Amino acid sequence: MSRKKHNVKWLIEQFSEVVPSDAGAVFDSLVGLKPRELVIVGAATVDLGLAHLLSKRLNGSPSLINDFLGADEDGRAPAGSFGARIDLARLTGVIGDWGHKLLRELKGLRNLMAHRVKMDFAHPKAQARLVAFLTLWHDHLKAYIKDNPNDERAIGLEEYAKDWLTRPSAPETGDEAIRIYVTVMCGNFLQQEKTISRITPTESFLALTEESGGKH
Repeated sequence: MSRKKHNVKWLIEQFSEVVPSDAGAVFDSLVGLKPRELVIVGAATVDLGLAHLLSKRLNGSPSLINDFLGADEDGRAPAGSFGARIDLARLTGVIGDWGHKLLRELKGLRNLMAHRVKMDFAHPKAQARLVAFLTLWHDHLKAYIKDNPNDERAIGLEEYAKDWLTRPSAPETGDEAIRIYVTVMCGNFLQQEKTISRITPTESFLALTEESGGKH
């Protein structure tokens, strides 16, 4: 079935509606949710953040970008899924290698919670996913702190992650880790929003389009 469309509008939620200006509001919105809801809603919030930044990073008409990102709620879009947006964010430099790995782990945990009838952080499969996520996050923070030894926020997060790894089966561990990680990511997105720039065509391509009267 053809997906060629014109004047594609943004119909999914806007990141600015979910995270107005303060990432702290995200943390508050996640308090009280049951484990499954927490992971699914948290991942959906991060997914919106990725879509938002990608819409500011990709180069093209708003309609073309919206179509590609599946912003019109079309699941067939090339980057209409959480996984595709994670990969595209890495390929376009919106996130780095550590961020890409962490978000893939979050996606795996989200899928586990979303596609099982009976699932919470106490389940062995969820425990394995959670430990993998926490280990990766802890390793990332340690590497970051090595190069940024005065970053107090990162030092505090590393201490949290180290503590969580000593008690991954505690009922509150999964809740605390996911709430804080999603809050941190949204805070990062809000900062990136201020400086992100669009990918530009290469000089050779620009020259080619100019020579041909801009018809390419």
